[in-house]
Amino acid sequence: MKNHTPTDTMRCISLMTGTSCDGVDAVLVTFNINKETIEHRLESYHHFDMDPAYQSMARKVFERENIRDGFVLGKMLSQKYVECIHQVLLDHQITDPSQINFVCVSGHTLFHLPPHKEQNGLTIDTTDLSLIAALTNITTIGRFRQKDMAFGGHGAPLVPFAHGRLFGMNNEITLVQNMGGIGNVTLLDQDQTLLGFDTGIGNAWMDQVMKWHSNATYDDQGKIAKKGSVDKSVVDELLMHPFFQQKPPKSTGLETLGLTYLQNFQNKLTKMRHEDAMATVTYATAKTVADAYQDFILSSYNPKHVIVCGGGAFNKTFLFMLSEMLPDIQIQTSLDYDIHPQAVEALCFAYLGLFQVQGKNNVYARITGSFKDNMGGEIAHADPSGL
Repeated sequence: MKNHTPTDTMRCISLMTGTSCDGVDAVLVTFNINKETIEHRLESYHHFDMDPAYQSMARKVFERENIRDGFVLGKMLSQKYVECIHQVLLDHQITDPSQINFVCVSGHTLFHLPPHKEQNGLTIDTTDLSLIAALTNITTIGRFRQKDMAFGGHGAPLVPFAHGRLFGMNNEITLVQNMGGIGNVTLLDQDQTLLGFDTGIGNAWMDQVMKWHSNATYDDQGKIAKKGSVDKSVVDELLMHPFFQQKPPKSTGLETLGLTYLQNFQNKLTKMRHEDAMATVTYATAKTVADAYQDFILSSYNPKHVIVCGGGAFNKTFLFMLSEMLPDIQIQTSLDYDIHPQAVEALCFAYLGLFQVQGKNNVYARITGSFKDNMGGEIAHADPSGL
């Protein structure tokens, strides 16, 4: 990797794959670095649909926890990342890979077991960083959770580290709510990250119920849910999982709150009208977020805004329900800050990679519960001889 002066520019392609498996979100970002500040410029955002074969195999891996298929899936994802990187380079007419200082990838968490009592947690991500580095000849950084978990932390959520750099500079106490397959919240005071944890389910329940009732994979803008009536008795049952009462720091995944858990309610949800089932799980999802704020944040802090990002930022019914539950807090999305909601996580991982390259901590113990701040990320270097 190139040497860098105290005032320097670095360019990165960062790729994010969420638990929903719907695609890869990629950003090309330039960092301007000096001794006092780091500023970023988002050059472009790209979305690449995921191949149906990958989505099908991912569901099987989650359901069966098959080791072989997990590693095949990791290779498929790595090859998809390579295709995405080459397309970003092509779109920007970049022919020399050395113009990109590093690639950063989220990977795909296939299994996440949080720490329990005296036992360290475990996270499985089979992304092949060496394959990506070899086929792009760009140094590649990924697997950011492992070191934090070795230090006794949850290794999640990771994105709160960067949220302050994206949203906190001109805001007082603010919440950033990421809504991917799993939801997580960050509490900011200006650019300082005070707190962060997984709130629970993100879009996964809504997406799954759509699949049970139709051929669609998600409720576009929450239009189906808007037409339905909420069954609050089912909402109460859905929210009885002990995770929702657990105090931060905490993390979760689809192996805990995903399909296996939701299947306990499949009979009730599939007997409802499509609109009512969607209204019920959308309301339940919003309530997991509002309850997390009420239980763990609002007694100590008085946030003025919630900035929603991720795919859930496009669900108008979810946003309306959340605003009804939090009448004193203004609900915004990252679009209000000129950042595409699905670009936010990829941007956050770019910052994680930048701090790894600089040899600086990028995981906060106060977020993950580890016994020390640490520098997450593993590196596969580009081959100095080129492709």
